[in-house]
Amino acid sequence: MVLTEEKVRALAAIARLGITEEELTALTIALNRTCQYIAEIREAPVPEGITEAFGGEPTNTGREDQVLPSWPREAVLRNAPEQANLCFQTPRILED
Repeated sequence: MVLTEEKVRALAAIARLGITEEELTALTIALNRTCQYIAEIREAPVPEGITEAFGGEPTNTGREDQVLPSWPREAVLRNAPEQANLCFQTPRILED
């Protein structure tokens, strides 16, 4: 896969990144190099027995989940700079 500057410009717009033409050129080169590395990794041989661990049943042998009591809401909200409706209030960062 080869990314053109137009495709990288479109990706930057989706990610809401403001990039200059100079940055666009450097980013296009870097992303194409990264895609090339990923393609090479996909072609690497996989030792026998490895594929079962990543493609089949979960292999997590860790501890069982434990349900524990949570902190009291009032105690947590005491540290909130602003709150609304018993929740942390944060500044709006996304546009409509």
